[in-house]
Amino acid sequence: MIVKTIFLLLVLMTISITSWSADQAVGFKKINQKGSHFYYSGKVILEGEYRYSKSDEDQEVIGDQVCFHPSKKDGKLIPRDNDDHRSPWFCFENTQQAKNLLDLSDLLKNPKVCEVSGVVTVEITNYVVDKAETETNDIAYLVKIIKKSKPKTKVFLKSDQECH
Repeated sequence: MIVKTIFLLLVLMTISITSWSADQAVGFKKINQKGSHFYYSGKVILEGEYRYSKSDEDQEVIGDQVCFHPSKKDGKLIPRDNDDHRSPWFCFENTQQAKNLLDLSDLLKNPKVCEVSGVVTVEITNYVVDKAETETNDIAYLVKIIKKSKPKTKVFLKSDQECH
């Protein structure tokens, strides 16, 4: 009897695991889709690295956004369909609030500073996957900073205005 119970439990667990998809990423639930945008509700806490760049190349592609790359462990919490092989990264929808919460505003006023980054633990909500086949990125709303490291900066070199 115990063997049958364990077997049945293992079968049920296998069915549950195989039916799970990225649409049910822990903490997020898909609530809507409009074109290439997939909207998720829920809150998730992630650890990773944030980055803001003023270099021409990054501003052209990403624009005025603070972006976040979760740790490998936490990257699994980012909603991705099985056919979506993009890296699990996104930018904060509320850019100015992100800059303020990360204490970046004063650093970014310095014309020599071209990039600021650091390790941070964040709480996010309202995740939006953008599957458009163009230079777009996912976004999420930054709720709060739980833990952060001291920011690291890079500066423009006078000779070539590249970020180093």
